[in-house]
Amino acid sequence: MLNTMLSMLGSHGLCVLATAAATAGAVVPHCSLMSYVVTGEGVSLYVATGKNSRKYENMRANPVVSILVDNRDTAGNGLYALTLAAQAVIDLPCAERRKAAGLLAASHAPLRQLLETPSCAVVRLDVSEMTLLTDVRTAFTEKIELSQKTA
Repeated sequence: MLNTMLSMLGSHGLCVLATAAATAGAVVPHCSLMSYVVTGEGVSLYVATGKNSRKYENMRANPVVSILVDNRDTAGNGLYALTLAAQAVIDLPCAERRKAAGLLAASHAPLRQLLETPSCAVVRLDVSEMTLLTDVRTAFTEKIELSQKTA
């Protein structure tokens, strides 16, 4: 099932990113529609955002995020939803940031202008768990071990 999940993740480029941070003593969730690219290993994603955005501030305060990828635009064979648990890595080494920004710009032309601004952050989302929902009653979960991320 992991190969199916990785294939689905790699064949899409749009997700919903859920972040959360404490505001006035309460945890407040925030969802954002995001373009992404998958790393070569397929278990990390790169996204770009402004450093002045709520999602960026949330990830700085609480790097645990959730990501939803679905196939509603190509759902001829049924609707699938892939939910990922991940850890946001905000401060990337310069070489990794440049490479990720290049991948994002090549895959998502509308991001090019954002990626060229000094206030743009490129964030790596390291996946720790993937759950594929194939109908309202059937879900498959895969834990992603560190060895899978570095293999």
